[in-house]
Amino acid sequence: FILCGGEKLEDMIIIELLIILFLPAGAIWLTSRVPFLKSIGAIAICCVFGFLLSLLPIPYDKSFSQLTASVIVAIAIPLIMFGFDLRKVRSLAKDMVKGYGMQILATILCSSVAACIASRLGLNHSAQLGGMAAGLYVGNTPNMIAVGRALLPDAESAEVIIEASTADCIVGGGYFFLVLTIMCPLYK
Repeated sequence: FILCGGEKLEDMIIIELLIILFLPAGAIWLTSRVPFLKSIGAIAICCVFGFLLSLLPIPYDKSFSQLTASVIVAIAIPLIMFGFDLRKVRSLAKDMVKGYGMQILATILCSSVAACIASRLGLNHSAQLGGMAAGLYVGNTPNMIAVGRALLPDAESAEVIIEASTADCIVGGGYFFLVLTIMCPLYK
């Protein structure tokens, strides 16, 4: 075992907590010191390091990671909300309604295109894949999986959901990478 020489899982929880707390801080520090990394951004650096860490044979406590993420999100959301000026948000209501309408149209377009592509490729369950695409667009991967389980027969749902999740990882991961690395500096 490479990093910790086979220590107990309790020791790995400490290492895991240190990584969770200090990797983002280290990425922010690096972006403030290295101009090239500033153009990439701290979020992209954390994603790359997280991906590289996932490739290492490091044991970790999944329930601890999920608990830590839940606590951090529960702390982060109020901190984000404290930064809002509610008077300005009220003045943006008309634009927010327009944006919501555009999201509805994009969801219809995305799910229709997904169903058409699946049908033209000769894939089974093309209509269900369109519904799963709508779930993915509206509520991310958990919604896509829930829609897939609701619309597909049990015998076939696992295979179709795995294939749809794989396509989501490839397309969504590529898009996320482009937004964080190439597109972000172009829009600054």
